[in-house]
Amino acid sequence: MDLLHEMLEATAAAWHGSPALADRTGTLWYARVAEATEAAAAGLIELGLRRGDRVAVWLPRRTEKAVALYGAMRAGSVAVPVNFLLKAPQVAHILRDSGARTLITTGARLSQLVREIPCPSGLQAVITVDGPPAAEFPSSPTLTLHELLTSPARAAPPSIDTDVDALFCTSGSIGKPKGGVRSHRTMVVGARSVSSYLGNTADDRPLAVPSFSFHYGFCEISTAFAVGASIVMLDYTLPQELLQTLDRERITGLAAVPPM
Repeated sequence: MDLLHEMLEATAAAWHGSPALADRTGTLWYARVAEATEAAAAGLIELGLRRGDRVAVWLPRRTEKAVALYGAMRAGSVAVPVNFLLKAPQVAHILRDSGARTLITTGARLSQLVREIPCPSGLQAVITVDGPPAAEFPSSPTLTLHELLTSPARAAPPSIDTDVDALFCTSGSIGKPKGGVRSHRTMVVGARSVSSYLGNTADDRPLAVPSFSFHYGFCEISTAFAVGASIVMLDYTLPQELLQTLDRERITGLAAVPPM
């Protein structure tokens, strides 16, 4: 398990019938997450993505976001998780600065981005998770997530543990967002280390609240996938909702930041 997506595959083989990801719409079991990740990777390869190409994922905390991020890594690409709260000008900068070749987002967010940058350079394809968008880039073909996941099977290019698997961007509160890269080795060792010193097991149910666009937030996924835990993802607006979710979902772990 030298690559991050291999850790998911190994856990899915051991805990295939256990819940892996839950959001407001329902729950995905580990077997389904592994299958969807493999399908997403095949779809991205079918679109022409090569090893090391950047895939930007601008989605709220929902099961599709985790599948898209791991699918990009499985395809040999570099996942670029983008904070869903960022505005179109900030996202446009991240797309240009990271050299993203593919964008995965919602139809509404895509329409906002089209108004900001009508003709983005380098963006080869756009995938929307909620059906055809109201507006799209004329130079970049747009398809739905369903179409991506039903692409023919494709063999992923070989990867090694020192390959970059993710690019995390700062919030841009001071200047423009800046990116920092992580390798498969860094992410795998981090997931093993954190799950070990926290004593995580398959019975845990961590609540993912910090954005996956930060390494700290993404570790909620990788750490849970290391041991077969079930991640509950929440986009919350009020403290009461957060507290109610902790109780209702029987949450055993919460990663937080001081303002929270």
